[in-house]
Amino acid sequence: EVNPNTVRKAYSDLELLGILNTQQGTGTFVGYREIEIGDDEKQRMLRQICDELVARGHQYNLTVKDIVECLQGRPNHETEE
Repeated sequence: EVNPNTVRKAYSDLELLGILNTQQGTGTFVGYREIEIGDDEKQRMLRQICDELVARGHQYNLTVKDIVECLQGRPNHETEE
């Protein structure tokens, strides 16, 4: 069993971080907050995504060149906003 004060504190901390949003009378919801990630972590995540993409493409006999050409033909979401 968890102490109610512990739960209240956790909810409060999560609200301060922007992870939760409590609205009186309606409830508590997951908030939207852009997560800040350092450059090293971004590179690690990107390598992991690329490794997974290449492995998946290999299952369908796609080359890295095929994947790169497909990505280059996609719209750039950063410039669309």
